[in-house]
Amino acid sequence: MFSNKKYQQLANLTLCCSVLFVVIFGCNRDRKIPELHLFAPTIEWEEKQPCTLKIQQTNTESVWDGEIKFRGGMSSKYDKHSYALKLTEKVALGGLPASKHWVLNAAYSDKTFQRNALSYALFRQMREENYAPKTAYVELYENGKYKGLYVLTERVDKRTLALSKNDKKAFLFKEPPLFYPDKTDENRDSLYLVAQKFPKPEKRNCSSDLQYLEHLINHANDREFKKEIFQLLDIQSIIDWQLILLLSNNGDGQWKNYFMYKKNKQTPLRIALWDYDHTFGRDGDNESNFFERLLDEKRLVLFQRLMRLNAGNFNDKLAERWWELRKNVFTVENIYKLIAQNDQILRPYISKNAAVWPIDNPWYYDSNDYFQEVDRMKNFIRKRLVQLDKRFQTD
Repeated sequence: MFSNKKYQQLANLTLCCSVLFVVIFGCNRDRKIPELHLFAPTIEWEEKQPCTLKIQQTNTESVWDGEIKFRGGMSSKYDKHSYALKLTEKVALGGLPASKHWVLNAAYSDKTFQRNALSYALFRQMREENYAPKTAYVELYENGKYKGLYVLTERVDKRTLALSKNDKKAFLFKEPPLFYPDKTDENRDSLYLVAQKFPKPEKRNCSSDLQYLEHLINHANDREFKKEIFQLLDIQSIIDWQLILLLSNNGDGQWKNYFMYKKNKQTPLRIALWDYDHTFGRDGDNESNFFERLLDEKRLVLFQRLMRLNAGNFNDKLAERWWELRKNVFTVENIYKLIAQNDQILRPYISKNAAVWPIDNPWYYDSNDYFQEVDRMKNFIRKRLVQLDKRFQTD
């Protein structure tokens, strides 16, 4: 097995390599991230408003018409807002696949600007079938005013998930109300309709497909649960979801911040990630969570029943998957490399962003700057890997 001393030595070596990577490659300041110049008379929360977007990237400039609105739930209280953007034509931005629909994530509560990008990249690395949005970094100007550094993010939809448009069993839900056994809600049906993102509920209501899954998770007897749960769910997707939740310590991610989708009639239900900024040593509105509150897998009824019943030999498969990922994906070397790659892009723009959004703004719980926060995230990851090694050694 693995010793703490061995991992400490590996962490120290990898940290030196990461610093060397930044020293050698981080000196290239000619590489510029795209500038997005947004022009809109008004921007609202509920309805998209007409806009024009001028894009400056790789020594080229283009202008597109579109619509834009503010987006966000709890994050709407921050002065730095996120946006939902729809262009009239598909456009490739920041090296990402061309699309009409984009999310401009303000990343206000994440001083590293990396937590979403890192979580998504790791989930994609875990297996080819895993989907998490691709991201890029941009600078945003609104009506000529510099608005700061943003994380350009793919929208999770039928296109990015490659859902079969004409297959009547293909669908997409965001945060469906599946995992609340003690919650009785008279508006249960309406909650499913709101959560359904594809197809439009008025065209085809897919609620019944997930309501049976909800029954199976929360109300079926143990025999029925064990017999049918993996006829509906992709076990590998569920295992990978559980492991990325554990590694990142994303407590919110058990009940929300995920998509559930079915590509076609033949494929089982899978999980796609969304919104992992409260992770890797942080929680809530940038509140510290350096192991003060660890994710409890058993609070999610699905995980609790899978582990308690060992359905489909789930516990052994979960542990085997952990050790498989520890060989190449969940390693200090790999994760630090991803962080260093993001740092190489971000570092030239951090001071400029901080001049507009200083670190003593409201909703920050401490005075950590970007560099201290990156170190915090890396220290958390190194220690969390050791914790989880011990957790799976006992299974």
